[in-house]
Amino acid sequence: EDAAITRPDHPLVRYAETFTHNFDLIAERKSVVSQLREVAKASIMAKFLLESGNVLPDSWFSLGDETKPVCCLEVPQLWHDRCF
Repeated sequence: EDAAITRPDHPLVRYAETFTHNFDLIAERKSVVSQLREVAKASIMAKFLLESGNVLPDSWFSLGDETKPVCCLEVPQLWHDRCF
């Protein structure tokens, strides 16, 4: 657990405050940070729905369209290519 009192001039405290202040800019430049924020939001919502015992109608589970894979999920194997 965190210490009960942390010095406000501690480098990690200053880093955390700067990161929090610039979070939107960081998320804009690094898409993985933005995606992580969205996953965190979805996780919190799912936890709330489970703990509150809400029952959602089936229409909630068919809101999105079916998606097709963006690319081929096979890893290329270069040892089959002859380059001589």
